[in-house]
Amino acid sequence: MLEGKKNEEEKDIEVLKGKKLEKSDIIDLDGIKKLKDEIKKSDQVALFANENGIVFITDKGNRYISLNPSALITKEITLDALKPLFQLDTPYVIYGYKKLLKAGIDPKNIKCDIFIGNYLLTNHTKEEFEDLVLNRDGEVLKTQTEILKEKVIEKMNSEDMHDFLEIRAKFLYRSGDKFLEELEKDKLTKIYNIEMDLVKVLYKMENEGILIDLDYFKAYQKELAIKLDEIIPQIKAEVKKCVEHNINMMELTETNIKDILLQLGKLNYKKKSEYTAYEQKIEEADLDELLNNQLIFNIASPKQLGIVLFQLMKLSKVKKESVGVEVLEVLRDRDGEAIAENILEYRKLAKLQSTYVEALPKLVDENSRIHTTFNQTGTATGRLSSSNPNLQNIPVRTIEGIKIRQGFVAKNGYKLLAIDYSQIELRVLAEISKDETLILAYEQDKDLHDLTARKLFSLTEDEEVSREKRSLAKIVNFSIIYGKTAFGLSSELKISLGEAKEYISRYFTQYPGVKALETKIIEEAKCDGFVRTLYDRKRTIDGINSSNKNIVKQAERMAVNSVIQGTAADILKIVMVELNKKLEGMEDIKMNLQVHDELIFEVKEEKIEEYAKLIKDIMETTVKLDDVKLKANVAMGYNWSEAK
Repeated sequence: MLEGKKNEEEKDIEVLKGKKLEKSDIIDLDGIKKLKDEIKKSDQVALFANENGIVFITDKGNRYISLNPSALITKEITLDALKPLFQLDTPYVIYGYKKLLKAGIDPKNIKCDIFIGNYLLTNHTKEEFEDLVLNRDGEVLKTQTEILKEKVIEKMNSEDMHDFLEIRAKFLYRSGDKFLEELEKDKLTKIYNIEMDLVKVLYKMENEGILIDLDYFKAYQKELAIKLDEIIPQIKAEVKKCVEHNINMMELTETNIKDILLQLGKLNYKKKSEYTAYEQKIEEADLDELLNNQLIFNIASPKQLGIVLFQLMKLSKVKKESVGVEVLEVLRDRDGEAIAENILEYRKLAKLQSTYVEALPKLVDENSRIHTTFNQTGTATGRLSSSNPNLQNIPVRTIEGIKIRQGFVAKNGYKLLAIDYSQIELRVLAEISKDETLILAYEQDKDLHDLTARKLFSLTEDEEVSREKRSLAKIVNFSIIYGKTAFGLSSELKISLGEAKEYISRYFTQYPGVKALETKIIEEAKCDGFVRTLYDRKRTIDGINSSNKNIVKQAERMAVNSVIQGTAADILKIVMVELNKKLEGMEDIKMNLQVHDELIFEVKEEKIEEYAKLIKDIMETTVKLDDVKLKANVAMGYNWSEAK
């Protein structure tokens, strides 16, 4: 039995406004029927559940139902018997609607989901329930919560599990009205309702999953392995060539080389016997043997790579002996080091191999479908994120990313339909900034990147914009949204800091409304401490009034980005909810994935044109902005790459 319960009776009285709370375990179907009658008579019910059990807090009692296999009735029978309780009109206060859905719990009348409400009120993307309780209830539940945090859930008996869930359910019971009042006061009710409508949409998408071609991934895995094997000797040849040069320049001796190789050996051979044998081999080897057969190091190890690059090869250090991407890019671009290019390529391919090509086939269900998790509260801007696996981080423009997408396929008789918003964040920027040039460009369906390129490079209407200049202008356009500094832009475009500053200056000259918007957002953030999207999603901007200039600049960029990216995210969520309503009950189409501004559907082949037209129309007309029209692009194919 858990300790620290001296305040329990006081808490029960507080919960029930003076009534003593009855506490009991429900162990049979008759008990569930009695609970149903109790819920009917209650003003509200708080429910907290995990895989081990469920606690209901009604106006009369605290009821616990075990879901463990040792319970008198099975989990399946229990959940089936509970379904009528969730269809009652009595409002439920819950924590994590999607988790409840996955457990087979779907209350008809949800008064408040504290999980979603807390996210919108605090922007906390990873707050644990215990921390939420302590932040809200202070010392009242501190003792109980700390004891519970020390408990191992798997080892709790039924009585402890009841207590564990009871503390949480009591908190929900007390907090429902408070959270709703705070959401209303903070003008977050509208965005809260949008998020709540989205929960079931995401749940259905996760359940549906997406099919992958296991044979394709097996073949691609072999292809990548061959490429990786081809890069290794190229890297070692570069090392050998450089070491030989250093010997000729008298910058290295045979003794130096042996000492460095022994350093590497200590990292490679953990067993003393193995290292001793290697040490003897190095001591007996001549220079030719050292360079041709004993140059052994792990390319995937940053520490070993640092020793090779900066001690053996004597390359100029960029940041101490760091071998991060930024350092390798400097070595490649500044010093023309071929080894840096090969290492970058090796790392890129190795990461794709381990993260996707090898990992994805291990995550499929019995029907070869991948089921990602969409994290609704995973970002402070409101954007959805994806995990287990993360399907939003697959590279878009690289050959390897395209090949990975080829492995995501439609089932027989179906095609994948991909519809994405065209420049939604730039359109949102035009809408919010009211910049006349931006608005006119979208009214006339002009190529915005082409338009920006003409200003940046002083081109006339008659002069053609090259692909290179358009790509550069595209980077500048999006850099403004993401608050990239002149330094960041110069690094990305590999131009001087002066050129980058000039590009940004010309951009704001062409689009003065954007500069005015940035100034307005930053001033409001400094005054209020937060910013809002068009749909009133709120984000606190920490550090906006800091005495540290670097922190302030970062906070200013965050403020601008949050308004634009957050509004775009809100629009997509509204549209996903509307699409779910319109497609409800249709068996020949399912929404499978959301990747930033793109939605992917699996559609019966003979109906794909019909659905493409319907979905495009819904995406373009559900949300009507005042000055800018939304535009959606349609693609379709038998795999995700074809539909990209």
